[in-house]
Amino acid sequence: MVLSVRDLAVTRGGLAILEGVSFDLTPGEALVLRGPNGVGKTTLLRSVGGLQPPEAGTVTGAEDQIAYAGHSDGLKAML
Repeated sequence: MVLSVRDLAVTRGGLAILEGVSFDLTPGEALVLRGPNGVGKTTLLRSVGGLQPPEAGTVTGAEDQIAYAGHSDGLKAML
């Protein structure tokens, strides 16, 4: 197994963004994330990539096989 996510919960600013997310990916599989803006797609990817720590749950996998390449945050630092 390359990647296993169990009961992942992520908060931002004290608000729950994700709760109870679980899935497994094996070599050759892909996961498609779809949904409207603000539902937590990028937050999930950032947590799986190790850039945003989860509030609860686990992300396990071969570290040398997990990478994150995403867009810039839509927030302006000066605001």
